Amino acid sequence: MKTRLYTLITGLLMAACATSYGQEIVSEFTIQQEGFHSIGCEIFECQDGTLLIGTTSSTSPYFYDSRHTIIKTTPDGETFNTLYIETPDGMNGQNFTQVIYRIDKRFVYRINKDSYAVISHLWNMADSTYHVRSVSIDADLNITNDVTTQVAKAEHEAFTWDNWFVDPNNDLIISFWTDEVYHMMRIGLDGTVKNDIETTALFPPKFDYEYHPDTVLWYTGFGIYTESPLTYYKLGSYQTESEHNPVHCYFFDEDFNITGTRWYEKYDESVMFSGGNTEHIIPMEDGSYLMASEMEYPNYEAGCALVKYDSGHNPIGISPQLGSMDYPLMTALAEGDIIYQCHNNFANGTMWLACLDSDLNLFWNVELSGLGVSGLYGNTLLPKANGDIIVGFVSSTTFPATNTAIYVYTLHNDPTGITEAPNKSEPYTFFPNPMKDRLTLRFDEGQEPESVELYNLAGSLIAKYSKAMESIDMSAMPAGVYMLCITFKDGERRLEKVIKE
Repeated sequence: MKTRLYTLITGLLMAACATSYGQEIVSEFTIQQEGFHSIGCEIFECQDGTLLIGTTSSTSPYFYDSRHTIIKTTPDGETFNTLYIETPDGMNGQNFTQVIYRIDKRFVYRINKDSYAVISHLWNMADSTYHVRSVSIDADLNITNDVTTQVAKAEHEAFTWDNWFVDPNNDLIISFWTDEVYHMMRIGLDGTVKNDIETTALFPPKFDYEYHPDTVLWYTGFGIYTESPLTYYKLGSYQTESEHNPVHCYFFDEDFNITGTRWYEKYDESVMFSGGNTEHIIPMEDGSYLMASEMEYPNYEAGCALVKYDSGHNPIGISPQLGSMDYPLMTALAEGDIIYQCHNNFANGTMWLACLDSDLNLFWNVELSGLGVSGLYGNTLLPKANGDIIVGFVSSTTFPATNTAIYVYTLHNDPTGITEAPNKSEPYTFFPNPMKDRLTLRFDEGQEPESVELYNLAGSLIAKYSKAMESIDMSAMPAGVYMLCITFKDGERRLEKVIKE
């Protein structure tokens, strides 16, 4: 496919010509969690440039005594303050334990400037009631409000939490099953229940799918499709015997009325959805959206990828395949025309971070390995005010996982910047540079090239020229930076930056 071919060409150019796109790790730090098993990682940049880092920790790997931990640090990891939000014990005569069911669930949300909400799901062991708790804090980690609302009563075995999130109206949106009844609720951060929908029509446990009969629902996702008008989506991934797992999606308006539905099974005739780790939909400014998922390719290899759909739900692109599928956890972020894709290998402590353009062409990718012993949890991507990108996650530092650590990396990102190779005598010259219309090339005697190729900074081939050419007419090309790739008869390649004014 075009995108995969582009990735191969770009990687070959960058490797052969000792040139790379502008990205580098500018800072990194680790926060040790000795004696604690931690999952989840949330990072926010405060107005003064400090960071708030959140995780959920427990002395037990089963999270019987879990608590939320919020840490305020400098950008390079110096700790100012730490807030522990413990599971309530005996509050109003109720004995709570915290419900933990997804290792990558978000639980901290920015509400307004430097105010935040910390969300918990609680189970009252005495009467099998379920509650949602919202703790409001400011940037100095002061608690400004603490509200708990009962939302359901059911036997533990028949109760399954789904995603929750805070929407642009600063309402908490939650969903869950009790027995076979599906619930969607809107709750204000003051504890007021504003909307409560119960249905048995959505996501039955088994679904007679047209191509894969008797599929079983085993993973769901919930989030925001567009903010204006406010539209939600609900994903349901179904497991099949063939391991090609179709995904069903409902779209809802602000009042949870269904406005559309869509089946997702494959990107094209060869690339298939292959896992239930479909995390979310990422809305784009032009009305298109991305779906983050595991994908299986014709060679039966699998990994994480982003698939892009237009506003009519038609597939229009797929990102390069990065990493492996050994239980990957994935997240993605769209910042205007720049997309960040981050996923990790749960088993061996390897993290991949990629930067792409809006057409899913790869600008750069970074692989971080040797991160803890095993179990990378809770990827977080945070764009900073200065344009840098922060990636954070949690990993076990011992086995069994009695100690964990929060890893935070800051990368400087210049998707269009180029780091030049060291200067050396070249068997050619090209001029003028910058130029307006025509680029002239001169080669030393006996050094005529096999070919000359011109690429734009998105990696697309603009033109290919034979060894007999002496100049390139660029008068009709838009102003900008281009890459000139010169290939010699012995296979050596050189890459030069060309500026069109």
